[in-house]
Amino acid sequence: MSTDNKSAYDSNIYDKHIVNVLPYYREYHDQIIDLVQICKQDPIDWLDAGCGTGTLASRVLE
Repeated sequence: MSTDNKSAYDSNIYDKHIVNVLPYYREYHDQIIDLVQICKQDPIDWLDAGCGTGTLASRVLE
């Protein structure tokens, strides 16, 4: 195991394997983003407090 994180997977392959544990991983992100867009109030700050690789934060910035 790589020393760059504390998960069972190396960080560079984490996102490929997380869908085995959370089959709707990408859809969770889609729903979070959709919900925030519907309820949007200015200003908005995001806190991605997950334990992943920052995928949600990256998607928010797109």
